[in-house]
Amino acid sequence: APTVVVPPALRRPIAPPPGYGAVHVSERAEASDGDRGAGRDTVILRTPGVVFLTSGSTGGPKPVFRSMDAVLAQARALNAALPAPPRAILDVLPLSGSQGFVNGLLQAAVSGARLGLVARPDHRSILEAFAGGYDVVSLTPFFASLLARCPIPSPAPAAPPVVRVAGGRLPEAVCSAFRSRFGVTLQPQYGTSEYGTISLAPNAPDAMNPDTVGWPLPGVEICVGDRPGAPCPPGTPGRLWVRTPWRMAWP
Repeated sequence: APTVVVPPALRRPIAPPPGYGAVHVSERAEASDGDRGAGRDTVILRTPGVVFLTSGSTGGPKPVFRSMDAVLAQARALNAALPAPPRAILDVLPLSGSQGFVNGLLQAAVSGARLGLVARPDHRSILEAFAGGYDVVSLTPFFASLLARCPIPSPAPAAPPVVRVAGGRLPEAVCSAFRSRFGVTLQPQYGTSEYGTISLAPNAPDAMNPDTVGWPLPGVEICVGDRPGAPCPPGTPGRLWVRTPWRMAWP
C-alpha cells in the first residue's frame, strides 16, 4: 500500500486512508510504542509511493503523492551529481518532508552510504554531528544562515565537503560567511515537494553563482513561455514550465 509520512507536529493520532500504511516520524530520539506500532509493518522502500505535505507557503499544507520509483530516481540523480559516491550522509532535516526523506534517507539507501541523523534539529546538534566524517549534508536556508553566524568555539568544526541548500538562492553575505567559517562553498539546490529537485549547482566552487539556483539536473526539462514547448526569446519573462522524471503523480 502507499505510505503516508506523518510529520511530528501532528499531536493527535492519524488514521491513514483505506489501503494506505502510515509511518509516524517522532520528534524524540526513540519513538514511542505508538509510533513504532504505526510503522512496524510498513517496508518503506517497497511501497508504491509516499504522500508528503507541502510547506504551506501558499495556504495550508497540501498532500503530494510521489511514486517510490520517482523519489528513488531523484535520489540517484542527486548522488550522481556528487564528486564521488557518498560514503556517509548526514540528514538533519525531518524525514516527514521530501527534502529530508530524499536528500538523506533515500540517497543513503540507494548508495549504501552510512546515514547520520540528529535527535533534534538545532544548530548545536548539527555542529556536533559534523565531527562524524560525513561527505554531504542538505540544509535549509535558515540553518545555513544560522550556522554561518552562531557563536562557536575556535577553530570551527570541519563541515562536510558538500553542503547543499534547498529552497532558492541565498544572499551573498550568507554564502561568504559560511565559506569563511567552514571553508566550504554552499551549493544551491532548488525544487518543490511537487516536482522534487529541479536544479543544482555544479561541484566546481568557481562555477557557482549565488545569484542563481543552479543548472537543471539531467532529465529535467524547463521552458519559459506561454505554453510548453514554445519558449520565449531570451530575456523575455514568461511562465515557467517544468517536467521532471520524479514529479508528483496527478490523480
